[in-house]
Amino acid sequence: MNDKTRNILRIAGLATAIGLTLLYGLAVAWYCTPVMREVTCDSLHIVMRDGKELHFITENDVHDFITSQHIHVIGMTMNIESMHRIEACIEEMNMVKRAECWFDNEGCLIINIWQRTPVFRVIGSQHSYYVDSQRTRMPFSRNYTAYLPVVSGQLEESFAVNELYDFIVYLQGNSFWKNHVGQIAVKNNNELVLGTKSGVSRIEFGSLDHYEEKLRHLQAWYEQYPDKAFSDEYASVNVKYKGLIYCKRTEK
Repeated sequence: MNDKTRNILRIAGLATAIGLTLLYGLAVAWYCTPVMREVTCDSLHIVMRDGKELHFITENDVHDFITSQHIHVIGMTMNIESMHRIEACIEEMNMVKRAECWFDNEGCLIINIWQRTPVFRVIGSQHSYYVDSQRTRMPFSRNYTAYLPVVSGQLEESFAVNELYDFIVYLQGNSFWKNHVGQIAVKNNNELVLGTKSGVSRIEFGSLDHYEEKLRHLQAWYEQYPDKAFSDEYASVNVKYKGLIYCKRTEK
């Protein structure tokens, strides 16, 4: 057998081995892929996955909503498509972020629910709502009121879910400002007035231009003059103008 023949046989053997390996892998993948057969639902269990932190809806709310949509799961024969339809139906609820359905070995349909997470509350003369972690307007719940920063005034929703959202997330990410600022008032020109929990009660913040720099300078002022900043000596502090801090004394 010459060298050329040996090379041909070697290449053929290698190709055969690769082909068999691929076929084996495809066979294993096909065998191990779960295929959901049709299952008759014998019972229903709804689980609020974040129920210890958020209480906007209850298991009964979800059950009542499903029923109101003429979906009666007990005794229903289901497959993967019908489970996806139930998930999509539940995700239409205002307080629901995500829903997942699956069956256990005893024919019980498990529905896992994740609620939407609010970041702050908007209290307006015309509309009041939460803004959630997806920058989306979220209605109030009759079951639960979240303890969050409160924004009041005449503000457009587009401002609330964009520039103001970024500002509040920045405040909440800073331990000093998270514990110090409780309320935010928005004026007609989108200038802000911050209400604090102690010391100087009013911060004339102005626009959100260069807000990180403003907050750094203002925090440095609090740290440098705590005896004044955390007393009633000043009624307000003004940081509207770049690089400047003005304080207004409390009228005696």
